[in-house]
Amino acid sequence: MDTVVLAFVTSALAQIYPSPLGINPYAAVVPQYAPALQNYIPIVRQAQDVREDGTYDYAYETANGIAAEEHGVPAGPNGGTAAQGGYTYTSPEGQVVSISYVADENGFRAVGDAIPTPPPIPPAIARSLAYIAAHPQVVDPYTQQGLYY
Repeated sequence: MDTVVLAFVTSALAQIYPSPLGINPYAAVVPQYAPALQNYIPIVRQAQDVREDGTYDYAYETANGIAAEEHGVPAGPNGGTAAQGGYTYTSPEGQVVSISYVADENGFRAVGDAIPTPPPIPPAIARSLAYIAAHPQVVDPYTQQGLYY
């Protein structure tokens, strides 16, 4: 009973005396989300299938042209999942972007024209890497540290 009275009094006081920080924790938060509803994009197609053996498929498409699909299977001894799929959308410039990917024990690998590629390795760096590969570091057998000559 005392807890109920304390909760009631605390609630009443919180509404009478505003927070010293000027924050009203009882203010309605719904209006800040209302503008997002004006830009609502409907889902025109959605499908998902999760099977008892751990495999799954899902796909969806929105009215503005975004589409995605994925297929996954159990993989590995520790309960991992291998998945492959892709997604498509239209860029702000009007270009259709399609990305396909594979995620498995070798990591996540995505392929698509919109994925940037690194510049080529400069020749001096390539020679340095080749030299390092051809001349492995010598390790002192007593200290297990590298020796530098």
